[in-house]
Amino acid sequence: MFVLHNGVDPGGWLPRCEDPVQRVVSVMRFTRRKRPEAIVKAIPRILERLPRELWPRFTIAGDGPRMATVRAEARRLGVEEHLELPGMLPRPQVAELLSRASVFLLPTIKESLSIATLEAMSAGVPVVATSRGGVGDIITSGVDGFLADDGELMIEHVVALLRDPALRQEVSRNGRQRVQHFSWAEVVPRHLALYRLALERFRRDTVPDIQAMVA
Repeated sequence: MFVLHNGVDPGGWLPRCEDPVQRVVSVMRFTRRKRPEAIVKAIPRILERLPRELWPRFTIAGDGPRMATVRAEARRLGVEEHLELPGMLPRPQVAELLSRASVFLLPTIKESLSIATLEAMSAGVPVVATSRGGVGDIITSGVDGFLADDGELMIEHVVALLRDPALRQEVSRNGRQRVQHFSWAEVVPRHLALYRLALERFRRDTVPDIQAMVA
């Protein structure tokens, strides 16, 4: 079986800087499959594990049918002051948001090869995501990001990154190296090589049949 991955432009993103205010960021469509409310539910559990001076801001950029659910959950948990919901952002503003992010959090459990994850890694943002779905094809957990089987482990990974600037720097550096594998410069030749292989097999399998028909 051959897998053709999506590609990104790793050089098209602003370099990440360590903002004085730590930020946990996500960029997604607000749909049931993306589970934006899972981030809201994680906020109080992350805050309780950190000293106040390390409390981050949480930003979920995007929009969709689950926005009302997200807002209601934030009110229910009393975390509205910690949460920013800027709506859909144009690409330059997404790049600016990622440049100030400490952690990129993706709670989706039915994700294919996540472009949002590749873009966060291109910007040098450490990614914490679920281990289910295509993100596992991108990240080696503990090296260039973190994967979690459940919400509790995801929270532990986020807290560890927020507590440890050196860990963030290491994961950021490894992530930017890893994402080169998904750059267009590497992805396109792999696509072309597979197309050539498919064409060669097609010619090999069909030419004898054609010759038999005209014999």
